Amino acid sequence: MNATEVTQRFVQSYFNLYQHRIVETKKQFCDAVGLYTTNLNLMSKGERQCTIAQICSLFDKYGVNPVWLFTGTGAFFANGDN
Repeated sequence: MNATEVTQRFVQSYFNLYQHRIVETKKQFCDAVGLYTTNLNLMSKGERQCTIAQICSLFDKYGVNPVWLFTGTGAFFANGDN
């Protein structure tokens, strides 16, 4: 597990949630996980890493699969949906 890869999947989770119409805006996602939109942009450029608290919020608020986030394998959602 590489912190940069986890952060990139964290950023990808926003796009997946947007695509599934679970979040409507980047701000909505960022507010839910305790993040400024500017920092999400920095993460997407590889200039910042996500925090444990943000990761926990992602799991709690959106049901993202921890296995997917940490390894890139398995379903996106913990319930098995992609």
